[in-house]
Amino acid sequence: LKFNELFKSINRVKLMLQESKVSNHVLKRMEEYYTFLINLRQQDQASLMTIRNYITPHMFAELRYMKAKPFLVNFPIFSELKSPMMLREIAEKLEYAMYLPRDYIVCRNDIGEEMYFIIEGNVLVLTPREDSVIAVLKKGNYFGEIALFTQASRRICSVVSGSFCELFVLNKQFLNKILEGHPRIKEIFQKESARRMEEYRRQSLANKSLNLTKQDKTA
Repeated sequence: LKFNELFKSINRVKLMLQESKVSNHVLKRMEEYYTFLINLRQQDQASLMTIRNYITPHMFAELRYMKAKPFLVNFPIFSELKSPMMLREIAEKLEYAMYLPRDYIVCRNDIGEEMYFIIEGNVLVLTPREDSVIAVLKKGNYFGEIALFTQASRRICSVVSGSFCELFVLNKQFLNKILEGHPRIKEIFQKESARRMEEYRRQSLANKSLNLTKQDKTA
């Protein structure tokens, strides 16, 4: 995507949004997104999002597989999936998503229907009150699995993008289909989900106690 084409796209979208009388907040977010695309172009980097509309669906699927394959192969929980066909099948089911900084990716108490793998960027796991950060997850990590693999079918924490984020999203229904033939991977997910849930709850209680102590001191 050439610079002049990109700037034309920016102006077209901005004009459309202005005519639709959207809020200044939405306009600002749009400008942040296009600034991100310009920076990618200047660095000769190409995200899947920037080229998605300029190639055929088959080519996009192939690029998605090429990007997902090393990610999946090096991912500990998928290390037992040696079959190239299985890896391709998973890659084909991965949905690509991009988030701006401060976007809510997961909201507390929502029903969990998918989990997320971080391709680029970082995300912030928030306390239940959303007044502090429990954990920062970066490239190569995943989240959203707790609601899929524990009795807590709803999200126990909100997750917000800490930067521009590129994610792969895997649907719960397809994930369960994969795990039917790989009980060891399912066991790893379940144990890690239980560990994370306990860790997040412990940190949430610690933050709550700290906040109460601060309130007592200022009272």
